[in-house]
Amino acid sequence: MGGMRKLSCLAAVSTTLVFIAACAATSEDDSDTTAADALTSLTVAQCKTPTVHTAPKAAPGGGTIAGSAHTTLAGCIVGAQGETGDAVLTRLTTLLGNTSRLGTVKNAQGAPVFQHFTPGARQGSLGGSLTQDFDVTLAMDHSPFTKLHTVQHKAAGSPYTLKIVNATALSASVAFFTVTVVEPGNLTLTLEAKPQLNGITVTGASDIVLEQEQDQAASASVLVSDLFRWVTTELAKTAPPPQQPVPPPPSPAGDAGDAASRDGAPSDGGAPPSDGAASPDGD
Repeated sequence: MGGMRKLSCLAAVSTTLVFIAACAATSEDDSDTTAADALTSLTVAQCKTPTVHTAPKAAPGGGTIAGSAHTTLAGCIVGAQGETGDAVLTRLTTLLGNTSRLGTVKNAQGAPVFQHFTPGARQGSLGGSLTQDFDVTLAMDHSPFTKLHTVQHKAAGSPYTLKIVNATALSASVAFFTVTVVEPGNLTLTLEAKPQLNGITVTGASDIVLEQEQDQAASASVLVSDLFRWVTTELAKTAPPPQQPVPPPPSPAGDAGDAASRDGAPSDGGAPPSDGAASPDGD
């Protein structure tokens, strides 16, 4: 009987410890979530240059994939004076929602990325999953061409996301032959934008695995940088004018003084000024 009591006590203690540990973990997770979700105030200096890193893609069994590159980007965009981060995110969503304008993206040298850009039909909705295909030809040697599949998503209270992948092989015509430059699914881009207090933070990545000219993978994987630069430039064009500060209302004392001056009475409440006439007694 005593042994049973001891086992019961141990079970109770164990249950209590597990409950405390679970509560502590939940509290820690909530704290981390709150800290992660806290909005920050962005500065122009902070958002001047995004952080970009490029490296070969890791192979599943170790090492790297030949002819591959993985480029990541982390940056931010400050809104106009007095503009909220939600307002900036709405402008970005409107910009990228007009998918035909993606055909005007330019590279770091200011040259067009696409030689031809033909949007297909749109399917779904932005709040769920908005998909669309594009037949494109890149503005590069041998005019490589492919079909890009895009997915956009922006539900209420969530970040904006954009995903792009080549649905068909990226091919090029070389010496009367059509060669595969990138296999289907091996050219991808992802972009995510979140609102902050006065602007948005943007993270993204682009990947490529080249079948031809594999030494050019690093320079061919910077599409995410081109897109971010283009978005920053276009949002600057649509920024609202700075909000003018509202002048403070006049003080009551100033109002009373002004009224007295308008009536011809002295503002200090004293006697009216003398007109210089002599007094009746000759003084």
